[in-house]
Amino acid sequence: MSRNPCADAPPESLFRFVDGMPAAQVALIEDGETLTFGDLAEDSRRVAAALAEAGLKPGDRLGVWLPGRAAWLSVFLACCRLGAVAVAINTRFGPGEVADILARAGCRGLVLEPAEATRLGEAPDRRRLDLGFLLVVGGPMMAPPPEAVAVLDHDALTAAPPAGPVPEAGTPDSPCLIVVTTGTTRRPRLVLHDQGTLLCHARQVATAFGYAAPDTVTLQAADLSGVFGICQALASLAAGRPNVLMGRFEPARAAVLIAARRVTQFNLTDEMLDHLLAEMPDRPAHPWPWLDFVGVSQFDPTLDDLAARAETRGLRVHGLFGMSEVQGLWALQPGELPLDARKQGGGRPVSPHARVRARDVSDGPRGRLLAPNQVGEIELYCPDSLMVGYDGDPEATDAALTEDGWLRSGDLGFLRADGGFVFIARGGDALRLGGFLVQPAEIEGHLLRHPSVAACQVVGVRVARRSTCLAFVLPRNGARVAEDALIAHCRAHLADFKVPVRVIALEAFPTVTSPNGPRVQRNRLRDMAQATVDTGSVPPVDRRAHPR
Repeated sequence: MSRNPCADAPPESLFRFVDGMPAAQVALIEDGETLTFGDLAEDSRRVAAALAEAGLKPGDRLGVWLPGRAAWLSVFLACCRLGAVAVAINTRFGPGEVADILARAGCRGLVLEPAEATRLGEAPDRRRLDLGFLLVVGGPMMAPPPEAVAVLDHDALTAAPPAGPVPEAGTPDSPCLIVVTTGTTRRPRLVLHDQGTLLCHARQVATAFGYAAPDTVTLQAADLSGVFGICQALASLAAGRPNVLMGRFEPARAAVLIAARRVTQFNLTDEMLDHLLAEMPDRPAHPWPWLDFVGVSQFDPTLDDLAARAETRGLRVHGLFGMSEVQGLWALQPGELPLDARKQGGGRPVSPHARVRARDVSDGPRGRLLAPNQVGEIELYCPDSLMVGYDGDPEATDAALTEDGWLRSGDLGFLRADGGFVFIARGGDALRLGGFLVQPAEIEGHLLRHPSVAACQVVGVRVARRSTCLAFVLPRNGARVAEDALIAHCRAHLADFKVPVRVIALEAFPTVTSPNGPRVQRNRLRDMAQATVDTGSVPPVDRRAHPR
């Protein structure tokens, strides 16, 4: 592990770091055009000036509902300048989800593409929004703006003459980013980070991943709405190396960009890599010999052979680990490990100050600490990258930390004797859908709002090598359950990857007798769901309680 790249310098604001980079050095490549650090800094100044004129002040929140393009980064850096907070919103979220996030975060404005304005108008909770302005990227709006909302044109702003003085209230301690993560309840949590820890972690990632090598070119495969994508983008900036942007991940286009731009490194999920392998040229066996590092977040156990398949095509796979609370790319498996160990999630932390331990929580959160190779809940000590907290939820923030300041990850894993660790599985019932963690309770809560549904259970299934979900429901008071109507109910307001592939009505859920009363057997529901999609039939439910 290299020395701490943050140790020799005082804390620094993200925007001041970008301003201090060589102005002519290439920072981003998008649609065949290059954007230098000077271009990025100037674009962010112009956007910041317009946002300040629109009333955005230090501490205010700005929703950013954009794909991973250069405009996303210029808006984010503009927020950093002003001391404001960018609220990263997944472009695949439905209008109801977006409205809820904007309202909970108290967003003063929203940045979006023209087509998204139409979708936002479909939000059932639109009346809850108190937006002062919209900043539109990529052309004129396709729908009239909400009443009394000012509309700013991002493209016109960045093409205007150089801006004059811009208020620069941001400091290293200024909160600057909220990311949305799955929680244990129906409502996703809002995770708040500040400028200093984001930059420090970016420098550590750049060092640990070798981004500073003179030939490094990264591909931005992961979306910027989550820490997985944001941390790669910031690490590329910290290293001063070009990052190729593609907006939304498309495997065929990614294959073209890797060849055309001679991409040397990127990070993505196992499902994304599986699709990319299908787009690789058949000949030669190793078509991209300059590509020497592929970081993979592994969540799908059915893709256990993925790393071996990738390496036969010349792609060297490294397992990764990250969380919204401690940032993405928090750990990686070292290159000297054999493939079977190197492909596993986890690794060694990129920060020399970070530590990992495993705890036996079978008898409660204060169980004993475990020796290497014993499976327990992973706890993380991460002073360089830890979140400020869950926005607006100090109780949840306190509950996430141990008395001595370690983060309870909720994940299962074990320590290795060499100081690294292995991630086994996410804790609880979280599903990996569309490359994102989703709590079943979020989808269940939406279905329960339909008048025909009395109870609901959502479980994960595999359909055509894709992770998706299936819902089981109990009718309310003998109501007729129309599957098409319930799927449409979900599609109207949820992200497409959260929409169940089937909604099946049952007379009862399978249960097991426990000391605290009957408990739904989710493992049996998962088996039933997979059989349903594999055969097209619905297995019968034995309504008797089963012993453990």
